[in-house]
Amino acid sequence: MVSSCVWMSLLAGCVVPPSVIEPEPEGAPLLWIDTKDVDPPLVGDLTLIGNESTREFRVRSVQTTSTVKQPLRYYWYFDLDLRDEVVPVATYTLCPSSAVCITNVCAKINDSDRHTVLLVVSDQPLRDAAATDPFDFPEGTAYDWVQWGVYSKVVCP
Repeated sequence: MVSSCVWMSLLAGCVVPPSVIEPEPEGAPLLWIDTKDVDPPLVGDLTLIGNESTREFRVRSVQTTSTVKQPLRYYWYFDLDLRDEVVPVATYTLCPSSAVCITNVCAKINDSDRHTVLLVVSDQPLRDAAATDPFDFPEGTAYDWVQWGVYSKVVCP
């Protein structure tokens, strides 16, 4: 094709089609967590066995469109009760803003009940430091979330 374009350009000119660039969708910026690339995997509940007092939770891939603001914010919560509209979500904070959360699980779990670790990733901070909703972001904020169920089969020291 290129050689024929060169030959044709000498005779009559060659039209090269422009590269196809698909526009990003209009509306709110898009952000999504690649749930296949989180640790521990989101397959059933995580059961802590033996003397596993410290546990690492990690999200390796967050996909974004070019309209998403940087840096991303990571909100880690432990046993956040979404029905509780009084207690600020900061009360449930598990780790600082990072793609990795290493926590002493035994300090949090002292029974055999089901517990949860919730991660919310966003491109803007919560609307208010005293927010009672982990999704209380300004309009137009891009965010996504994942949640792990956690059980313990041991009594922590």
